[in-house]
Amino acid sequence: MAQTFEQAISAVSLESDTLLDRLRRLKALIDAVNSALFNYASGGGVIRYKVNTGQTQIEVECGSLSELRAQRRELYAEYNELYGIYTGGNVMVARDAATNRR
Repeated sequence: MAQTFEQAISAVSLESDTLLDRLRRLKALIDAVNSALFNYASGGGVIRYKVNTGQTQIEVECGSLSELRAQRRELYAEYNELYGIYTGGNVMVARDAATNRR
């Protein structure tokens, strides 16, 4: 699913809502955030970026590195969970409340 930033932006406007389409939209969002992180690193900060998923429009005027990294982490977690469901490889581990999170 490697793609350019322009392909990522066009992919988020998919009309269908199958699991595979949602995976593609999440991948496009991840690509957009990765591009924003690259721009942050190369230009000293993100001034503005926009992503339109067709259902949600995200527009950031000024973002911090920690916010971008947190957003990317959340998107990757969602992507990995949906990909596991899509491929049948999703594993859920149940722990009691006394177990520390990793």
